[in-house]
Amino acid sequence: MGNERTELDALRAHMTDLLRAQGVEAMDAWPREGRKRLSGVTAAVSIRSCRAEPGAFWEYLGEELDPEAGTWRERYGRRLEVVFGLDLYAPGEAGGGAFQEGFDALAGALSAGGSGGLRVRTLTRGVVDYDQDLDVLKCPVEALCHAYLYASSEESGSFTDFVVKGAIL
Repeated sequence: MGNERTELDALRAHMTDLLRAQGVEAMDAWPREGRKRLSGVTAAVSIRSCRAEPGAFWEYLGEELDPEAGTWRERYGRRLEVVFGLDLYAPGEAGGGAFQEGFDALAGALSAGGSGGLRVRTLTRGVVDYDQDLDVLKCPVEALCHAYLYASSEESGSFTDFVVKGAIL
C-alpha cells in the first residue's frame, strides 16, 4: 500500500483540522507509534463507517469552466454519511470530570464553529474506561455527519481535488 491519500484520509484530516481550529486538542487516531505523552484530554479522530450515495445521475453534476486554464472540467458528486470516531483520551490523573469538559468542548466546536461542510446529525458519548494497552483513560465518542463530496476531472479523466461543501480536501 502506497502513500496515496484517499477520500477517507482527507475527510479524517479535515475533521481533525476543524477541531483544532476550534481549540480542541485533536490528533489522527492512526498510527499509534510516535505519539507524545498526553497532557490533557485529546480527541483521536477516525472514521468508523462511511456510506456514499450518488449526488446526481451516475454522480455526474455537469461541467464548469476553469477560468485559469480556460478549459471545461466535469464535476462529480456524492452524498456521504460518515460516522467519525472522536474518542477522548487522557492521562489517568485527569479524572472523569475532564472528559465532561472535553466532550462539552467537542460538542461546542462542532456546533458553534461550524463543521466545515460536515453536518453533524448525532453526537454520542460512551462510558469512561481505562485502556490498559495505552495506559490512559478513554471515553468513546461518535459523530454521525452528512456531507456532500464534489470532485472535478480534467480532460485526462483524472480527478483534481475533493471538496466537502466548500472546503478543499
